[in-house]
Amino acid sequence: MARFSKYDSNPKAWIDLQSEERSLAVAKWQRIILVEPLAFGLARDFHASKAAGLGTGPFLNSVADALAVKATSTLHSRANALMRYVAWASGKTAIVFPAAEPLVYAYFDDAKDKAAPTSLKSVLSAFAFAKYVVGLKGVDEILESGRVRGLAARLFLQKRKFSDAQRVCKLLFVRLISAYLEVHVSRSKTSFSLERKVRFLPMAACALGLSGLRWADAWIDVMEACGIRIHEDLPLLPCPGSNGTWRNVPLPCDQACVWLRSLLAQGVGPDEYLNNVGTHSCKRTILSWASKRGLPRDQRAILGYHTSKSAGVGTELIYEVDAQSAPLRAMASMLREVRSGKFMPDNPRGQQLAEECERSDEEDPPHSEDDMASSSGSDLVSLFQPHHLSEPRPFFQSSF
Repeated sequence: MARFSKYDSNPKAWIDLQSEERSLAVAKWQRIILVEPLAFGLARDFHASKAAGLGTGPFLNSVADALAVKATSTLHSRANALMRYVAWASGKTAIVFPAAEPLVYAYFDDAKDKAAPTSLKSVLSAFAFAKYVVGLKGVDEILESGRVRGLAARLFLQKRKFSDAQRVCKLLFVRLISAYLEVHVSRSKTSFSLERKVRFLPMAACALGLSGLRWADAWIDVMEACGIRIHEDLPLLPCPGSNGTWRNVPLPCDQACVWLRSLLAQGVGPDEYLNNVGTHSCKRTILSWASKRGLPRDQRAILGYHTSKSAGVGTELIYEVDAQSAPLRAMASMLREVRSGKFMPDNPRGQQLAEECERSDEEDPPHSEDDMASSSGSDLVSLFQPHHLSEPRPFFQSSF
């Protein structure tokens, strides 16, 4: 108890600590604004007050008042993200602010290989925060940029979802019997509170693939043959070592994407479309099919581990094993339809169900001789159509 005696004798210590944290956060924002004061509405207003002879105190007071309604933790996180950008941009150009889309995109492109999954999205949030709270100019161009938002989203999707699967700590599966490969995942991206960090997130996959073969059995056999163990302290897919063994660190997301693309390219040769395929593509494909097949929104949300207030799916349902039962059955039924040819998700709308195709054939009137003559002209025209228009749509959805 001696370590807590300081707080017993000085009940204001916690209040003082909070005040210090707040002052530090405000000072960070003042430093950011002073990089280029005229780019911020708050600084322009302060100078206008001074020019009019109005006593408003030091600029730090104006910054503190502008940030008064925001949580201290938010001020720190937003400021830290912007300060990283300022540190990088200062070495590239003399004009860091107002924010410029080309410079921000260059920063994102430079940071994507070494950044944390949420870091680029944090920078976008920081720019939005700076716009609405301290009046930073040029932010709209950044937030509306498709390539900036897309790169941030791609980094988040490719790394976070893949990193969740790396934390498999328990496997529930019986060869040749189990219909689903079930695992428990620790500390996923939905684990924010202490309670959820000590709970396991259940995940499952159909053991029977689209080919009609039980891929899960072969996957377990290969893992055992390679000496890969499932344990809470080990990644599901470790990084291979130069000596032919496995290292006790997870395979980075970018390398996993390269590995996946090389596997898909086997037997088909180079394909430019594979450049858009990532570790998130498999999940995105299934969710896209589920939407086309008409699975209810709440089931799609649970399958994707997404929370949706409008669909009535909260994070508490994601951690409930029984809540996944109905969505998994619906997904398994959909995959059976794909295997049998009853559901063809890559076909155009109106031709994705076999019964729709049959109904369309029945509704076509018999052709007369004049129709046959006109159709021969259409056939001739079709010879000059680009070949790619008649190709089937890709099996996998893009990762972004």
